[in-house]
Parts: sequence; structure tokens; C-alpha cells
Amino acid sequence: MSEAQAPAPPKAKRDRSPSFPFIPLKVAIERLEALDKHFGRHPTPADHVGAAWGMKEQSSQTDQTLAALRSFGLIQYEGIGPKRVVTISEDGRRYLRAQQESVKEAIRKQSALRPKIIRQFWAMWGADRPVDAVALDTLILQNAFSDNGARSFLKVYDETVGYAGLGDSDKMNPATETGDEEQETGSMENEETSELARGPSVPQVLSPKPYRLGEGWIEPAHGMRREVITLDEGDVLIVFPDNLSPESFGDLQDHLELFIKKMQRRAKIAQKDEAGN
Repeated sequence: MSEAQAPAPPKAKRDRSPSFPFIPLKVAIERLEALDKHFGRHPTPADHVGAAWGMKEQSSQTDQTLAALRSFGLIQYEGIGPKRVVTISEDGRRYLRAQQESVKEAIRKQSALRPKIIRQFWAMWGADRPVDAVALDTLILQNAFSDNGARSFLKVYDETVGYAGLGDSDKMNPATETGDEEQETGSMENEETSELARGPSVPQVLSPKPYRLGEGWIEPAHGMRREVITLDEGDVLIVFPDNLSPESFGDLQDHLELFIKKMQRRAKIAQKDEAGN
């Protein structure tokens, strides 16, 4: 077989780590301030937000920045797919408008511990984090981090904890802090080149609680997330893996766009039927 006909070597499997905000809290708040300065309080299409940060529209850098801000609870999404818009959350607005440093400090502490992965290790380590070698072994050997992912996470963790001014009195139990779970969906980590990757849930983090759908209850499988959209006619439930690859996300987006078109046709048919009656 000639060199030109030789099959391409298989791609190496990428080593993924648990998901975490790819920027620390200080940078996230700076991005929040820039977002507010550029767009104000107006809901902004997600694919235009990068303009506030001098980033390309629909770039992975913009997506990761949005995911980090959402993980810290500083922004929220409205809608899905191409029509998704970004708004500053209530906590984000309070931080931007607050005049008292004590108010800002309280929001920084709350935001720092909102991502489950940071909250988990803060509960384990507190203000006295182990030396790097011990912490890295804990992340890599016990919590499925890649080497680069573990080092990137420690950097984000240390800068976030230091900026928020967390102390031992702020120590929390991750098993009981689940009220912000929806905020974390979509947070990303930097793997190898600190560019793009979203990994599986950390094993020690509890799976989502059972939730009601219609007349029954559904128990989510470990490593799965769910989004429940409440409509007048009933709930729309989306269940999806926590470790979607960029390629799978693209496939999912295509299917959702097709699904939305079908639902749009259904809605128009229903309107015609009502008009006929």
C-alpha cells in the first residue's frame, strides 16, 4: 500500500475532566461589568454577547465565558437554541448596583461557592488547602481530572477563593447545597490548551433530585441533567448527559432546531382548528 493510500491513524481519545468555570470569579465579575456597560439591562442574543468582551461571535471563548458567568450565578439564559438570550441575574444586578462593600462581599462569597465543583472542594479543604502535590493527587487519582485539567482547576479555585475572601466560617457541605443546580448547567473546563471541554460529573456530587412529570416521578440517572420548561399546557422535559462533547452538542442543536420547527407547525395547526371551531 502506498503512503498516499495508508489509512489515517486513529485520533487519540481526549482526556476529560469534571466541568468547572474556565475563568476565576474576579475575571467573571470583570466580564459582567463589561457586559453591563456594553448592553445595559437589555436581554442580549447569546451570539452577540462576545462584542462586549472583544471576542468573536459564537466563538468557544465566548461560550466558555458565558458558561462561567452562569455557573457563578451572574447571568441567566432565556429561551433555547438560536433565539437564546442572556440577561444579568438578580445577584449580578445587585452586585453592580450595590454601594456598600459589605453587600458586594456577601455576593462574591455566595457566587464563589455556587459552582458545585468549587463548593465540593471548599467543603473538603476549607481555608487550609493541601499543598499542590497532595491536591493534584486528590483531583487526578480520586476525582477523574486530567493532569492539565487538575492544574487549571487549582488555579481557578485558588483565585476564586482568594478573591471572595472565604474563611472557615464559610465552609459548606456540598451534599446539602443543591438549590443552584440549574445555574451550573453548561459550565466548562479547560483541557490541555485551556480551550474547550466539558466533562462528566464528579462522582462525589449527588445526582439531581427526583422530579415530578405529569402524575409520576422520574429519578435521573447519575451523570445526567434535566431541564424542565413549564408551559400553560404542561411541562416540557429535556434530559441530557452531563458530558456532551462539542460534536454531540452540535448534533443536539440540529435536532432541537428541527423539533422547534415541528412544534411551530403543530401550534399553527392548533390555531387553525380553533379558528375553524
